[in-house]
Amino acid sequence: MSRRVVLFTVLRLAAFIVPLTALLWLGFDWWWAAILATIVGACVSFLALNSMRESIALDLARKVDDPEPDVDAEFEDASTE
Repeated sequence: MSRRVVLFTVLRLAAFIVPLTALLWLGFDWWWAAILATIVGACVSFLALNSMRESIALDLARKVDDPEPDVDAEFEDASTE
């Protein structure tokens, strides 16, 4: 897993945990705090982390479109034919 993916995941979690903690501290019920923190976290992620999300998505798409050759799988396929 690349360092950028880990950083993106940590930032997404922080975008949820920080508002959740603030709302709980302000005295909201836990379920209202969770709903509002989810909405805030999604908005922050969509607006502030857009470029990072796009670059990670492109990297993942490249890996899917052009996978690295698996020598072991090629050997197993050759032995079954």
